[in-house]
Amino acid sequence: MITKLKRILYSRKLLLSAFLLACFVVAGCAPAGITVPRGWSGGVVADGTLFIGAMDGKIVALNTTDGKRLWEVPLEDSVVAIYGSPTVAGDLVYLGGYHSGKMYAFAQDKIRWVYPRDRAFVDSTGKIAQIIGGAIIAQGKVFFGVDNGVVYALDAMTGDYVWEFPTGGKIWSTPAISGDTLFVGSFDKKLYALDTATGNERWTFETQGAIVATPLVHDNTVYIGSFDRKLYAVDVTTGQEKWRFLEAKNWFWAKPLAKDNTIYASNLDGKGYALDARSGDKLVEFDLGSPVSASPVLVGNRVIVATENGAVYAIDAENKESNKLRDPLQTKDIKVYAPLTTDGVVVYMHTSDGKLYAFDAVDGSELNWSPISLKQAAVPPPSSQQSSQQSSGQGMNWGSIIALFASGIVLVLVFQRLFKRRGS
Repeated sequence: MITKLKRILYSRKLLLSAFLLACFVVAGCAPAGITVPRGWSGGVVADGTLFIGAMDGKIVALNTTDGKRLWEVPLEDSVVAIYGSPTVAGDLVYLGGYHSGKMYAFAQDKIRWVYPRDRAFVDSTGKIAQIIGGAIIAQGKVFFGVDNGVVYALDAMTGDYVWEFPTGGKIWSTPAISGDTLFVGSFDKKLYALDTATGNERWTFETQGAIVATPLVHDNTVYIGSFDRKLYAVDVTTGQEKWRFLEAKNWFWAKPLAKDNTIYASNLDGKGYALDARSGDKLVEFDLGSPVSASPVLVGNRVIVATENGAVYAIDAENKESNKLRDPLQTKDIKVYAPLTTDGVVVYMHTSDGKLYAFDAVDGSELNWSPISLKQAAVPPPSSQQSSQQSSGQGMNWGSIIALFASGIVLVLVFQRLFKRRGS
């Protein structure tokens, strides 16, 4: 039995496995960070201009008539990913940086303010805390969550600190507001209702899974999906549950949408659901064929939904049962994760290859300038590119590759020497 075991240990397969194990061990010790930005940022349209976060770490302003760049500004040199969607209030555009751990306000093509000013948001371990979701502006303040688990309120004009509120988990959700109450979900499985003036907690509602979706406030009710595969309707004032929808088979990531007395909710199970807003009863179920991460938009009486596989469907909100989703409005062979954007006529879609598509919400025809690439065409100098990769934990240079293989070979030799000693 021992002799047989030795033969197995000395086999080439074992040595190859040891080498591969070494590679994985060394690779696993590399700096943690996002791999490749995948077009998570949606856009916002204001006065004929589309503002959107590009995959190369810039905020881009586009003319919606011809798709031409009006301006673009990098958040910081080290920022190579933007997850949250921008928001606009007055002449300012607000956007959080993933790698930088800061919130930015832009006026035209200039940064008006940055917060924190001399450092980044950090988590309990001292590491940079990323901003995943978007911000919301109300009552002269900008509200947003950070994945250190804290909700922040800043003065919208100056970026000065107003208040903060700690939750028990990471925050990826974009907040929502009704009156003087702010709603935000957390990884601690709770939906929080906070006073917008003070940050004091008014109530919490607990689900059975993490909450990353943006809440929807409609008719004195806040609707929120959870990673527990349920959609909840909660009273805005009391935090008491009105109903829950139990038929979904996967997580809720996308923000729900309301049209009159109907709630439209899409799920990672590849289904779309039309629910009675008052009772939660299922009216219609739509088979979308692929998971949905992107939040839908409403254009007239049409609910526009994009799946992760790049199919875009239009649901007739006036006659839901007449629309069997036989033909997609658009079909792109590329992933879609970012929330859809509309100006009321045109739908804008940011795909994972860094392109922006613009198409008519009625017939699906693309605008003559669509698509365009949001990524910078110029390749950065090797020195700055290397610095960006190192700061973000992205990619490997040749030195890293050589070190990886060398470490693997050393580990294999150690295994060999160990087994020879045991066999002698």
